[in-house]
Amino acid sequence: MKKIVFIMNFFLVTVMFFGCGDSEKQADGKMKVFVSIAPQKFFAEKIGKDKISVSIMVGNNQNPHTYSPLPSQMLELEEAKLLFKIGVPFEKNWLEKVKNIYPALKIIDTSEGTVLRKTEQSVEISVHSEEEEDHEAGTPDPHVWLSPSIVSLQAENICKALSETDPANKAFYEANLKEFQGELKQLSMDIQKLFQDKKNKRFMVYHPVLGYFADEFGLQQLPIEIEGKNPTAKELTLLIDLAKKEKIKVIFVQIQFSRKEAAVLAGEIGGKVEEFDPLDENYLLNMKKIAEILSSGLE
Repeated sequence: MKKIVFIMNFFLVTVMFFGCGDSEKQADGKMKVFVSIAPQKFFAEKIGKDKISVSIMVGNNQNPHTYSPLPSQMLELEEAKLLFKIGVPFEKNWLEKVKNIYPALKIIDTSEGTVLRKTEQSVEISVHSEEEEDHEAGTPDPHVWLSPSIVSLQAENICKALSETDPANKAFYEANLKEFQGELKQLSMDIQKLFQDKKNKRFMVYHPVLGYFADEFGLQQLPIEIEGKNPTAKELTLLIDLAKKEKIKVIFVQIQFSRKEAAVLAGEIGGKVEEFDPLDENYLLNMKKIAEILSSGLE
């Protein structure tokens, strides 16, 4: 029933679109852009500042793996000149539909030029791998925004798109890009200091969201859930044994997922569960917070 209602709403939006006139400019004169997730809003506003107005597709506490755009968002897209995608799963199913409805909308891949790592394929491989993960194994890891160095590249792609769409303000966007990249460089240096003296570089996380973060800072994530599947009894035993061996006492869980499996594992090792939010909008502060939480759980 819900599916039928959504399809009807989607059809209504489509009809309304073709009945509407061109509305590329907002009343306030700002360029309207859309982003997939909240951290991208932070990136775009760092570069566009008061020249742009940014709307987010995936809202607070929503999961970009399972999200579907609201009919109201589909209608609002008529006003947008740019949509910045980042590679999260919902985009695969929806952006082609968006492009068909709004052919004039420019969809920009902010991850262009990024070397994508692959997600871990099995708990057993992760547990027994003391060296760098085999990044050619699983499916592409979409969590690219959790590496400051990759965000610096994304910022360049955002700046390029804004400059091409609004060439009169190119110098403005480029100056803001330079400033933001300086902040990202400092962030990376600050985080590096938190982990440089840690003997244990491996941490356990429910959903494998921190792969790019781990790669940048010389760490290794050990995910409980792999490709959407909870661990088998054998895999859970492997994780428990490893956690005890390496004296891991903290299991990290992002707030968009259930704590249940992590709590079971934490109970078995006499540890605790720590939550974090990879989708918080204030990127610079949130990355410092995530790094501090991880650092406090490592010896």
